[in-house]
Amino acid sequence: MKTKGYYAIFEETDDAIEVHFPDLKGCATFGETMEEAFEMAVDVLAGWLQESEPQFIKEPSNFETIKSHYSNKDVFIMRIPVDERIKRKYEKKQRLNISIPASIVKKIDIAAKERGVNRSEFIAEATMRTIE
Repeated sequence: MKTKGYYAIFEETDDAIEVHFPDLKGCATFGETMEEAFEMAVDVLAGWLQESEPQFIKEPSNFETIKSHYSNKDVFIMRIPVDERIKRKYEKKQRLNISIPASIVKKIDIAAKERGVNRSEFIAEATMRTIE
């Protein structure tokens, strides 16, 4: 199932900003600031969707439906995008033994470092771009 995102409920407590997804039972996180809570929400959503059994993943509710369930609470409702790149990080990995010339490995390592990813992530992303 491809979706643009799910609505999350952000609720401020004394200790943090708690986040949960009404459509995805058990999908929750928190952050100390709104920015951190948002970043954690993007991550937990991707991980939850990647790891969950299909029968637990339902279509996202619309904003009005979500809003109606929280009309008498002091919460902030925001659609959180499904980040496919983060989902791939949670995907089960398979070890692969390949031989690449050392000069190319050196270039891979430089490019991966510039992008803030490790060698495996870089090769996987480059492969997906080539396949697509």
